[in-house]
Amino acid sequence: MKKKTWILIAIAVVAIVGVLIGVNFLVGSNDTNPDNGAPSGNNSTNNSTPEWQGKNTSAISSGKVFVDNYVPGESYQDTISIYNGNDFDSTFSVDYRVPDWVGANYSRPTEQVRDWVWISNRKPLVRAHETYTVEISVGMSSTATPPGGKWEFWIGVIDQSQTGFVQVELCQRWLVTMQ
Repeated sequence: MKKKTWILIAIAVVAIVGVLIGVNFLVGSNDTNPDNGAPSGNNSTNNSTPEWQGKNTSAISSGKVFVDNYVPGESYQDTISIYNGNDFDSTFSVDYRVPDWVGANYSRPTEQVRDWVWISNRKPLVRAHETYTVEISVGMSSTATPPGGKWEFWIGVIDQSQTGFVQVELCQRWLVTMQ
């Protein structure tokens, strides 16, 4: 093979490994359930010690949010905690994201879903080795048509201080089941 082909293969392998590391090691707990209580509403830095402290990497928690028996016209709120593992303050982007894939029996979101998602702070500045909590809510009108009986969307979080060819995006999965 030509040298150029080997270089492209090496870059692809590094990108895949980076994504696998991000998915397997950087995402916090995958078991957020709406019955765990109301969201804190705390949109500021939290100085409590997170379970991932000591790692020299950024992370999010939780990895999944389950919205069960959702009714059009109602709103559901939860949070995403962003831990900055850098030795410096960093800005993170937090945004609605169409999933790369969806869980078994879940539908992909329609164009309208983006309009139903509210994020309290899309560009939080997170202090070094601290956690910042962002409130997320989903609320569709009572006349809106859901994408299906079960549907999914993601909230993507990217550390804006990342440089180079590979940048890790951490995603919180929102799994919505209609009533």
